[in-house]
Amino acid sequence: MAQNEIKKTIKALFANGKGLLAADESTPTITKRFAKAGLKSTNKTRRAYRNIFITAKGMEKYISGIILFDETIRQKADNGTGFVKILKQKGVVPGIKVDMGAEEISGFPAELATSGLDGLEKRIREYKKLGARFAKWRAVYSISKQTPSKKALAENSKRMAKYAKICQKHGILPIVEPEVIMDGTHNIMAGKTATIKALCALVGALGKERVQLDKVVFKCNMVLPGSGSKSKASASKVATETVSALKYSLPKNIGGVVFLSGGQSPAQAINNLKAISNQCKKYKCQWPITFSFARALQNEPLNIFAKKQNNIQKAQKAFIKRAKMCSRAIK
Repeated sequence: MAQNEIKKTIKALFANGKGLLAADESTPTITKRFAKAGLKSTNKTRRAYRNIFITAKGMEKYISGIILFDETIRQKADNGTGFVKILKQKGVVPGIKVDMGAEEISGFPAELATSGLDGLEKRIREYKKLGARFAKWRAVYSISKQTPSKKALAENSKRMAKYAKICQKHGILPIVEPEVIMDGTHNIMAGKTATIKALCALVGALGKERVQLDKVVFKCNMVLPGSGSKSKASASKVATETVSALKYSLPKNIGGVVFLSGGQSPAQAINNLKAISNQCKKYKCQWPITFSFARALQNEPLNIFAKKQNNIQKAQKAFIKRAKMCSRAIK
């Protein structure tokens, strides 16, 4: 029964032309983004901001699921209806971020391991009662001469595999996100090498935990040069190296792949997504793909909201416009 639930969730998330909105920023993260936009972060402003996306009319044409944060899954819209109830009414699948952020790895001060296994099973049970049908766990890797190290890859992959096992036990689809971030001056091939290492380490750990791979979704970074690199990459090059890395690293029977935007500009993320989608069709990738964007979908609405908090409709129109562009990119 639990496994059938997961299959239904995967089918819903990869509905034709739809993708995910990642609205699971932790309070410290969204506070930083609000500050950058000139907005104060309070329970009230965070709720009002998330309300923009969840209540946007017609967003369900382009958005199949939304990843929520602990605070958000418990909140209500302006009309008093719970956010989760609204999503269900729209046919949008609610999901939840369950990791507890990163901590330094002892002896490896430049690297981080994601925490959150303590009490995870209890949290998963609660989130399921609150309406979540999928979960997400993120690990972060940076690129330098020393990183990512074997220790960081092994530790993060082991923890992520344990998380995935617990999710599947309770009929929750696990999304695993081993993100190689853009920070740095590395070229695109260094980005590809690190991405392959991260994915291969994770696939190995999932196998050791006997996680059912057809009931796991991978949230992957696009293969890119570092944000400080002198060398730039065309959308075609990004697509070629991204699809090559994924086809090398991922088994054919996984549930699917969703791509993160990872700090790219909205236009860059969408252009690269379209090129990757075309490349996947050309080389007949065995797994379905879609987007799972945060800033690429949220940047414009946030700036509108920050300037004038009651300008809800304008912010929603900006969100729908970007969501529609993302949808077109993967069709």
